[in-house]
Amino acid sequence: MRLRTKTTLVAGVTLAASALTIAGLATARSESRAVGSPTEDQLVAIRAKALEFAAANGDSSPSVLRAVAGTRNAVVKATMRGATVDTDQPVFVVEIQGDFVAHGASVPPGHPQPRGSHLLLVFDADDLELTDWAVTRMPTDLSVFGPPIPLES
Repeated sequence: MRLRTKTTLVAGVTLAASALTIAGLATARSESRAVGSPTEDQLVAIRAKALEFAAANGDSSPSVLRAVAGTRNAVVKATMRGATVDTDQPVFVVEIQGDFVAHGASVPPGHPQPRGSHLLLVFDADDLELTDWAVTRMPTDLSVFGPPIPLES
């Protein structure tokens, strides 16, 4: 290999590695940025919406409700088996323990609706609209986003 080709190759690899490092740092910063805890009014609204959604999916009196704040991309990636989303706004995630059937889930014809003992709901922090949800069989470690807030009545 000639010296000029080798130098160009090394420079190109160095430039690509630098770009990947910068992109990785930007992603980590976006996923770890601080999101404020919900206000008391937001907690009341989130609880009401969560209970309504739980009832519509099979359990009108779930046993545990708790919430944490995070960013949508980080929350969905961590709680929904690595799923990806196209926005990264501040969100509140609620985990509910109960007996659920995912009535709104899309499944192939002839297959049963997913069932689980945990319901995860992701609400946009600005307007409290539901952005994502999942029914799971195992609890989720929400403490990676901060101490979970119990949503008691």
